Amino acid sequence: MPNPPASDDFRNVCIKARGELLRAIEARAAARNLPLGLAAASLIKDALEMPAAPVRALVTLEAVSTGDIIDELVGRLQQIGEIEAAVARAEAAEARLAMVASALAGGQG
Repeated sequence: MPNPPASDDFRNVCIKARGELLRAIEARAAARNLPLGLAAASLIKDALEMPAAPVRALVTLEAVSTGDIIDELVGRLQQIGEIEAAVARAEAAEARLAMVASALAGGQG
């Protein structure tokens, strides 16, 4: 079937592709037994139909209560303390493991 003439709703376009894009088009063409142009169009249509990623709302500090800000800061500081404690435990375990490995190897620990 020949392409319809160019209009506000139809244009014949050419896509130049290489690398990851070309591999994606070729994979789609092979998987669906399509010519490369139709495979590229299929990928574009699928991308347009995908739901948009959720957007996190940004707020100004004036819109957030002081209590909420303090609660968030306290929570984050607690997380930092928990991470630092975990790192300290890991470092102590590594030191003990090094002593055990040295003893097993016949060295002085």
